[in-house]
Amino acid sequence: MAKEPLEDKLLEDAHIFTHPVRYRIAELLAEQPMHINALSRALFEERRLAAYHLATLEERGLLN
Repeated sequence: MAKEPLEDKLLEDAHIFTHPVRYRIAELLAEQPMHINALSRALFEERRLAAYHLATLEERGLLN
């Protein structure tokens, strides 16, 4: 399997942040570490939705 070009990866990563919930999760976690329950409360979203978007960010390697 060939490596994907850097430009393609950057484009995909940028696309991930176009979703407002994922963008806000990244903002919140940049300020301080948070448990999923705290994230969902801060986002005013259900825990399962916050967990879904958090998993998407983690799968792409965008969170430490």
